[in-house]
Amino acid sequence: MRKNNLRWLWLAAFALAGSVFAAERSEAPAAPRSVGGQWSVLEGKTLGVGADALHIQVGWPGVSVDYLHGIADRVDLGARFSFNYGYEGYPRISGVPGLKLQGELKLALLDSGKFSLGLNFEPGMLFYFFRGSTTIGFALPVGLGFNLALSDPLHLGFSFDVPLWITFGALSSVTVPLLFGVGLEYLIDRNLALTFKIKLGPAINSSAAINSGTDLFFTSQIGIALKL
Repeated sequence: MRKNNLRWLWLAAFALAGSVFAAERSEAPAAPRSVGGQWSVLEGKTLGVGADALHIQVGWPGVSVDYLHGIADRVDLGARFSFNYGYEGYPRISGVPGLKLQGELKLALLDSGKFSLGLNFEPGMLFYFFRGSTTIGFALPVGLGFNLALSDPLHLGFSFDVPLWITFGALSSVTVPLLFGVGLEYLIDRNLALTFKIKLGPAINSSAAINSGTDLFFTSQIGIALKL
C-alpha cells in the first residue's frame, strides 16, 4: 500500500510539472525573468527558462548544495546534496552524521513579478549513521512558498512545508513536521545573492526512541546563490 501511495505521489507531481511546461510552450516566447532582481532561489519563485543557479547553505541541521535549472518559465528542476550533523532538524539528536540525496521540482503557480506563489517537491533518500547502526529512509518534502519582491535586490519569502520522511533501521519511524518559515534574499549583483531561511514548527513522529507524539523541529541556514 505504501509503495502504491508513493508511486501515485510521484506521478501526480510530474503530471503537474508536465502540464505547466506544456502551457508555457504553447504561449508566445517571452524574455527570461532571470535579469536584474527578478531571479530568486527562495520558495515561491522560479529562475526563468534556461537559467541555472547554484545555492550553498550552512547552518542547522547541516550543509547543503542545490543545483537548479529552469526548464520552463515557471518550472525548475534540480538536485540537492546535504551533509547533516543534526537529525533532520530535531534538536534533541545532534552529532549524528547524515547524508541526503534529493531531486527538486519547483512550480510557480502564480507570478506577477512583484509577488509569486509556488509549490516545491523534493523527494529523495536519507542515511544517518548512528553508533553501531545505520538508518535509511525516504524523504518526501512538499512545500508551498510565497515570494515578495520588496525592491529590485531584496526578496522576502514565507513558506509552509511538510518535510515528511520515513526511516528504517536503528530509528524506524514516520515523521510528519508542519513547518512555518521566513526567508530573506539580497542580490549583491546580477549573478550573486545572499540568503537566510528559518523554519519552525511541530512534528508528529511514531518512534518511541524519540518520544513518539508531537515535538518541535526547526532549521536555520544562511547561504550564497550564484546564477550560472
